[in-house]
This record gives sequence, structure tokens and C-alpha cells, in this order.
Amino acid sequence: MVLTTERLDLIAANTESARADVSDPSLFSRLLNVRVPKDWPPAEFVDAQEIFARSLERSPDLVGWLHWYWVLRDDRILIGSGGFGGKPDHNGKVEIGFSIVDSYHGRGLATEAVKALIGWISTQPDVRRVVAAAVYGNDASRRVLLKCGFREVGPGEDLGTIEYEFLVKTEG
Repeated sequence: MVLTTERLDLIAANTESARADVSDPSLFSRLLNVRVPKDWPPAEFVDAQEIFARSLERSPDLVGWLHWYWVLRDDRILIGSGGFGGKPDHNGKVEIGFSIVDSYHGRGLATEAVKALIGWISTQPDVRRVVAAAVYGNDASRRVLLKCGFREVGPGEDLGTIEYEFLVKTEG
């Protein structure tokens, strides 16, 4: 599954690509047909790589509902990642997270990718709202969320975070 934006291809992680991302960089590069930069993975993604791989191995039907790789189309270089915490809960809520390698910060690429992910999730049944948590002081992430139509709703569940939400569907 691939989402295309003006400059990016967003490739949904599957069992094979997620496992290769963790354990076989050469295979990972070939599977996605990308160059993997030296600063891959983004710091925020390191702890999640194994979790996503295991989740997809257990439930291959989660493709699209978890992780997406962001590829700069012209250069075929992997520049970021983002996605969701799984299928919507009983209230129609999904959580989004994203990160971009340091060498590609400040180019509007995260905003472009998050807008594409919001476009995709907005077409999925049973999704009513998307939430995100940003760490106080991470102004870049906060700006991305605001540019993508999120609104600040208050303190996040984790200490030092702010929660944002994007309403997809409203009741009534």
C-alpha cells in the first residue's frame, strides 16, 4: 500500500519490511527500493521498530494501521516514518505519531506526510478522531499538527506532553 504526495511516497510497513527494518538493513533497502540514510532510524522511532514488527507478524491485517515509511521520491531516500497505534478503539479514536531524520527537518516534509496519513485514515470506517501527543518544547511537531488541522485539547496522558486531536467524523 502506497500513498503519494507531491514529493513523497508513503509505504505501509508489512511483516517483511518491518522485520527487515529491525534486523537486515540491506534487505530493508531492497524491499523498499530506497537508500537508507546514516541517521536512520529517527530517534523517536528506535523503540517502536521491534513493536511494529512483532505486531505485524501477529496480525498482518494491521498493514496501514501501524507504520508507514516516508520516501523522498526523486532521490529514493528514506526520510521519515509515521503512522497509527492500530485500528480505532470502541470510541473511534486512533493515535498518530511521526518522526523525520534530522537531516530532513525544516522542509515541510513531515507536514506533507501527516496530511497524507490523515487523508487515508479519514476514509477508514469507524474512525471518528485522531489524537497525537507532543512533548512540551517540541515546537516543530506542534507546528506540524496545527498545520494539519489538529487542535490542542490540553495536557497529554504522559507527563510533559500536550494532546492534540483531529476530528474525522462527528456523531449525529
